[in-house]
Amino acid sequence: MQNQKRNDHLKMKWKSLKNIFTVIAVIFSTEALSYFTGLPFTIIDVLLFPLSIIMIALGVKSLLVRTEQTDEKYIIKRSLISLCGHFVAGFLTLLLGLWSLYEGCTNPLALYTGVKGAAHGYTLLSIGLLLSGYSVYIILKLALRTREIRLINR
Repeated sequence: MQNQKRNDHLKMKWKSLKNIFTVIAVIFSTEALSYFTGLPFTIIDVLLFPLSIIMIALGVKSLLVRTEQTDEKYIIKRSLISLCGHFVAGFLTLLLGLWSLYEGCTNPLALYTGVKGAAHGYTLLSIGLLLSGYSVYIILKLALRTREIRLINR
């Protein structure tokens, strides 16, 4: 029993050390990128820009690859009011994505600061692409689903 507690303590200690090393590596990579390229980078840029580009690529790939039709028992039934609420949320996300696209295109190297950190315009551009693409896809799916509900109810 004592040996098990000791092993658990060592595992937790190793996990915290790995987290500390990861944070230090991200900070040093940010500073090295800024120093060697001369371009401004922040930690948010280093984390979110590649992540959003990867998510955009995976989203496009999932749209291009044909999948099997889903079984009818797995389709979630929603009311028209619920679909309208999802549509409003998708539209607001689209507006946020379009704003991010606009700000990222007009000022790609401008630093946008906030309470929780700072990011540059090119990161806003990639996040805007991700948000607007995702929200357009969701709005189209909801519109098709709403049309199906209206056809069924008639």
